[in-house]
Amino acid sequence: MKPFCDIGTRLYLRYSSLIKNDAESKKVLEDLKRDPRVGALEGKVISLGGSATQFNVEVLAMWYVWAISEYGYERATKNLNSFLDEDKRSVMLVLWILGVHVEQKLLLDDGFAVMPIKNMPDSVHKEEFLMSKMNMTSRGFRPVPDAAIVCNCEVMKSEKSNEGIGRQKQLNADYVRRNKKMYLFAFLFNVIDGLSCLPYFMTTYSIPDMPLGLFHPSSGSYPYVDVLGDRINAVGLDKVSEINFLLNLVDEINDQEYGRYLRVLDRFAKAKRGRRIEDKVLDLGIALEMLLLDDNMNNEQLSLQFRLRGSWLIGHDAEDRLNVYESLKEIYKFRSQVAHGGVLCKNSYKKINQVREAFLSYESVAGRIMKEAIIRKKIEWDKLLLGCS
Repeated sequence: MKPFCDIGTRLYLRYSSLIKNDAESKKVLEDLKRDPRVGALEGKVISLGGSATQFNVEVLAMWYVWAISEYGYERATKNLNSFLDEDKRSVMLVLWILGVHVEQKLLLDDGFAVMPIKNMPDSVHKEEFLMSKMNMTSRGFRPVPDAAIVCNCEVMKSEKSNEGIGRQKQLNADYVRRNKKMYLFAFLFNVIDGLSCLPYFMTTYSIPDMPLGLFHPSSGSYPYVDVLGDRINAVGLDKVSEINFLLNLVDEINDQEYGRYLRVLDRFAKAKRGRRIEDKVLDLGIALEMLLLDDNMNNEQLSLQFRLRGSWLIGHDAEDRLNVYESLKEIYKFRSQVAHGGVLCKNSYKKINQVREAFLSYESVAGRIMKEAIIRKKIEWDKLLLGCS
């Protein structure tokens, strides 16, 4: 059985052979070597924003030969000249996500979009995820992304190879801002009733028809999540307005609050996607405690504050507040059972099944609370409970 070669390796093997053995391809390489713009890149690295690769004229020649066959001589040459003449380049920042399925590209504010895997540019990761989906069995199931949050951002084309991380972040401020925004935005999907989403894998790709395309190794992080789940929700055009509202909220969260909301929403996402009901109620309870009891350092009247604050934060009227109050009372009770005793409902199958059936309503209440807390930013709890805000 032949060892598997991913798409990047296959292209590299084919075109590295061409520029060594094919007369026309060899001429392309020689012409590039004589170009002073190419010479200016020697000894530098080509940036993707979060990572960079040492410039190699042979790799540039491989891309150019490939691009001519893929896009035609005129387009390939235009894009090559654009790359060589400009100080900056556009790259595609990508956060592969679990739990979201879209049939078509959803265009969002600030240049972001949610893209189905079928419309993503060719990459090692796309190939891997599609193959994994084809090979899934009931015994070997492991969720893989079906969509990604994407945006293009500007980065410096080249940097000195010895420049540090701090200098790279300074040069690529747009990349850093969008990278940070994208993670929190992915978690915010979970406050939309009925949706669940986890950031899975962050990476950056060269724009396919621009140097160096698939010949430039992508950057990337390790998979972010430790709770995968198997929940998938379809997201259509009817959700774009609400998603855009959440996307724009991210810009209003300051650096001090960013880390807290990231942890709150991380827990909430795990609660929505987890399989074991004991873990789900524990994660949901912790997420809400971090949000509703953030100023209670003395651990006073936790359960009462938990219920009162949540019900007054989102309750529309007395009846709605009472319903929210009762839901929070149950969430806190079940969370405490697991946290302090290790079991839920004394392991009664009937009662545990009732918790499972009610959990979607708990999710809905929690999502409303988190959305309202982020909208309000700083909540003065005493004034809220006294009806002053």
